[in-house]
Amino acid sequence: MSVNDREKVGAEDAWKRAGAMGLIVKDNGVQAVYGPKADVLKSDIEDLLQSGATIPLPKNNLVSSTEEQTTFLGKEQAIHAVATGELIALEDVDDPVFSQKMMGEGLAIIPAQETVVAPVDAKVISIFPSKHAMGLQTADGIEILIHMGIDTVELTETAFEVFVKEGQTVTAGTKLASMDLAVVEKAGKEKTIMVVFTNSDKIETLEIPRFGNVQANEVVGTIHI
Repeated sequence: MSVNDREKVGAEDAWKRAGAMGLIVKDNGVQAVYGPKADVLKSDIEDLLQSGATIPLPKNNLVSSTEEQTTFLGKEQAIHAVATGELIALEDVDDPVFSQKMMGEGLAIIPAQETVVAPVDAKVISIFPSKHAMGLQTADGIEILIHMGIDTVELTETAFEVFVKEGQTVTAGTKLASMDLAVVEKAGKEKTIMVVFTNSDKIETLEIPRFGNVQANEVVGTIHI
C-alpha cells in the first residue's frame, strides 16, 4: 500500500513481533509479508472493521524475544521437482519476498509445462482462493508453500486449475494443479514457481546438488530436519 509518511510505518522488528515475516519499503510503498496466513488475517480484519467494534490503540510495550533451541530429528527428506523446467536458486527469483527468503528457504522452477506436482508426501492444508498457491505439511511437520507465478494473484483471467482438496493426503508426484502459462505470460507476469519451506527453523540444511533443466517429480534436493 502507499502511505503519506513512511516514518510512521514502524520498524521491521516491530512488524515481526506482530507476526509478519518481513517488511518491504520502497519510496512511499509499504508491503508487510505475512505469507500463507495473509488471507485469514485479511478476513479477520474485514470482519472486525465491519463489526464497528472499537479498536484500541497499540501500547508501546517492548516485547522481549528469546530464541528457542531447535532440536533436529536427524532425518532426511527428498525434494522432488514440482514441474518440468529450469531449476533455479530462490535468490534468483525476481521478487524480494522470495529472493530475500522472508518466507523461508526454498527453491524455484521456471516451468516449461503446465502440470504442477507435489514435491513430497504430505497433506494439503490450504488452497488460496485465487488458486495460485497452496500449502502442504509433511508428517514431520515441515510446511511447504507452492506459489505459482509472481504477482499472479492479480490475474483477472484465471490461469490455474486445482486437482486436490484441503485435507487430502498426497504423495510426491501427485498432480496438484495446472498452470496456463500462456495466460500468465499474456498478463505480463512471470511464471516461476516457488517452493518455500515456511517453517525453515525446523530445517537444519537444504541441499541442492545442481541447477538447470529438470523433469517433474525428479529428485532435485534434500532437506535435513
